[in-house]
Amino acid sequence: MWFQALVVQHLIDTAVIFLCCYFGSEAVTVAFEVIPTWLLNGLTAAGNMLVVVGLCLTTQAIFSKFTVPFVLMGFVLSKYLSLPVMAIAIVGIIFAFLIFDRNRAIKNAELANNTNEGGDDFYD
Repeated sequence: MWFQALVVQHLIDTAVIFLCCYFGSEAVTVAFEVIPTWLLNGLTAAGNMLVVVGLCLTTQAIFSKFTVPFVLMGFVLSKYLSLPVMAIAIVGIIFAFLIFDRNRAIKNAELANNTNEGGDDFYD
């Protein structure tokens, strides 16, 4: 079972890549000229759809009520203030650190307040 997963499934991909490298770009150009236009158009459309599907899956995985303001803030920073992506990423890292530090401080405060001194809660 593991042999099939490691070797057999990648054998065709490896053979195609090897043949393309061995015969060169002229052979690849001839191969693409033989493929019908409708098939190449369909493969191009499918390749373009993969980008959208990947973006949708990523958005679905990280989307929650907590992340909506940050997505909107990134959109505003990008479109209306024309900030580069690196600047938006740095702002996001700063916000992530601030939120992480705040949550850690709240958790530590809750742990400090919940220490029981050996007594019973009924007699407090």
